[in-house]
Amino acid sequence: MFINKTLDTFLVIFTLLVILILAMGDRTYPKVSDINLSESEIPVSANQIVLSFNREVDRQSVEENFSIQPEIPGRFSWIGKKMAYTFDQQLDYNQPFSLSIKEAVDIKGDLVADFNFSTQVESKVIFYLETDEQNSRLVEYNLNTQEKQYLTPEDLIVLDYKYAPKSKVVYFFATQKADLDETSFITDLKQLYSLNLKSQRLRVLADSKNYVNFEFDISPDEKKIALTRSEIHSNHTLTPRKLYLSKTSRTRFRPFWNKNIANAEIIFAPSSDAILGFNSDIGYLLVPIEPKLEKVVEFGWLEHLKSYGFSNSGNQLVFSTSNSIEGETNFITLFSRGNQRQQYYFNNNTDFIEQIQFLANQNKLVYLRNKDLSEHFLQILNLETEEVTDVTYDFKNLEYFKVSPNEKYLL
Repeated sequence: MFINKTLDTFLVIFTLLVILILAMGDRTYPKVSDINLSESEIPVSANQIVLSFNREVDRQSVEENFSIQPEIPGRFSWIGKKMAYTFDQQLDYNQPFSLSIKEAVDIKGDLVADFNFSTQVESKVIFYLETDEQNSRLVEYNLNTQEKQYLTPEDLIVLDYKYAPKSKVVYFFATQKADLDETSFITDLKQLYSLNLKSQRLRVLADSKNYVNFEFDISPDEKKIALTRSEIHSNHTLTPRKLYLSKTSRTRFRPFWNKNIANAEIIFAPSSDAILGFNSDIGYLLVPIEPKLEKVVEFGWLEHLKSYGFSNSGNQLVFSTSNSIEGETNFITLFSRGNQRQQYYFNNNTDFIEQIQFLANQNKLVYLRNKDLSEHFLQILNLETEEVTDVTYDFKNLEYFKVSPNEKYLL
């Protein structure tokens, strides 16, 4: 009886509170509740601002009162209470970045709280290996401040590296000097490391105690690491080279594919759902690592391969090949993920196409052409019109290039 009276009293009080709240209406003021950018720094590759509001707002009012510096042309899109502003052009390095919304209203006509956000676009930084007869150290160089910083200790000989810009982590192969002797090979003893540039934490991700490590790559979403390695038998022979995968958040490498991976570079697709590799029986192939991809895509043997890479969307791959060692005819072959192909021919028996990279619009390729086996120069191929244009630059003896994420700079 006592319990029933208590329950009745509680229900009456609860009902009165609900009625009171409904009578008062929504007293929260409309405002921006979240933004997808960091206040410390944003990457130059950022191409979209996403704002979340706590209430339904007048979309036209928000768009008319939206201001961004520098003034970057773009377009608005909406899903419920979220607004996205997608840039039509790339950001530039080392510049102030700010946005504001003032005097906008929600769907009831209530004033949205003023919103101000400011940050900085990342500095123009490059990484390189500084080497001499006894050392090979990883260096970070800020092109804006012209400051150089050694990232790795002297007791490590760094052999290869890859940078994950979102997480600010550098992954690299290195061999400890103390492990070397007159009978050892530096590449057989290399281990995979990670260096967090924020915390300066250095970790060994894959050691060389029972394995020989060969190639690695970091997925574009920076969540996965691919590694090719062979296990060392007790009689010092090696097992066939296999592909291993691990999460970057918790490093534990597991064998992934049951076929052998030959001595070739492995590359993640831009969508992070597949890996491009080479098998001695099949040739070049795309190995799926996500359940939604059902089968391996086989590209077969590509004779006298010079270079290869993905488009930014990951829907296309490009290979640079020739029909002989002398390069009598050079080909740029474009594959779709459905294994359809299109070829572009360059008939010149003294030239080679050595490096190749997609530009973000996916309709153009920039590549390094080796003329007469002595002179290098850059060209751009328009995939729609097949028009070829030369790229001018102020330095000589170009042997390697990389286009910056915003496509405004050439390294």
